[in-house]
Amino acid sequence: MSNSLKLQDVLNLAGLGGFTIHLVRHSLQGDIDVASELLKSKDTHDSRGRAKKWFIDTRISPLSAEAKLRNLRANPSLLKGYTSHQVSGKFKKDEIVLAFASTGGQSAEYLCAYRVGASLQGFDAIKGIQDIVVDMPDILNYGQTKYCWNDLGISYVDEEVPNYTFYEFEPLENRYLNGLQRRMIVSWQGALQFIQYVNDKFVLEIRPEGFVREWTNYDDFVLSFSELRDVVNDSVWKEKLSSVCGVYLITYENYGEVKYYVGSAYGEDGILGRWVGYASGKFNNDNQGLIELPIGWEKTASITMLKDMSKSSKKEAVIAVETMYKEKLLSRKYGLNRN
Repeated sequence: MSNSLKLQDVLNLAGLGGFTIHLVRHSLQGDIDVASELLKSKDTHDSRGRAKKWFIDTRISPLSAEAKLRNLRANPSLLKGYTSHQVSGKFKKDEIVLAFASTGGQSAEYLCAYRVGASLQGFDAIKGIQDIVVDMPDILNYGQTKYCWNDLGISYVDEEVPNYTFYEFEPLENRYLNGLQRRMIVSWQGALQFIQYVNDKFVLEIRPEGFVREWTNYDDFVLSFSELRDVVNDSVWKEKLSSVCGVYLITYENYGEVKYYVGSAYGEDGILGRWVGYASGKFNNDNQGLIELPIGWEKTASITMLKDMSKSSKKEAVIAVETMYKEKLLSRKYGLNRN
């Protein structure tokens, strides 16, 4: 797509031309590593070792950029909570905030739009975030450590919270913008400038309607279960997943604990047939370890391919590869496999 389309043009079409609009990009790629190194070089603690300011600590639950983006896409509560805490005075009531995720140093993927409501300060702000994600393991509390965004691999630590604000956000009901979620890619100047105005932002790409993610190969994707439900209805993914048999891996994460389930699929419908069942919540007796998990386990689970095999492969050959991976990953002894 030509770079002649400006983001302001899109916002005008959405009927938002007269609003003050802020853009917030969550830096999920190498930007966060750069920011971490910059902040490590500054004096972030006083003489008694207490944190003097907010800082990024990537030592707790470091996740790949792919995993961080996957979690933001899959968990609206995480996205809302993570976007709504900012330094005091950033937003005013009734302004509009567009949330993006980094897709590289100079671009960003549009995720959601919010209308700004009231603002809360200090510990009331922390309580506001806890109320958003009370049913999800996205916030962990560690005594004096105020909270940890475990699903983004970032912890925030502070002894004082006077400059910390939680803004009450309401998702903006705008059919035009809602139709562009996860589809619109815009230009972004300044990798560490997390909050920007519309200014001269250009629309670099609008992905096809119903887009989930690009298909590339069998060995280079990890899907959340939210994404799984979408890709099994996508024509390209359906064709690819139904054309092979093979072995796959389900990973369940819960407060730092990781468990593996290794499975296989063979027969006429290939991998697609088995994954359609998972997407609709249907499990059989071979999935006993998954059945035993707590309700809602899919929120923190992912699925990926371990080995794609020809549909002409014999059942015994597929099962032999499945058995090998169970042994490699110890998924019988420590994981979710029961056979």
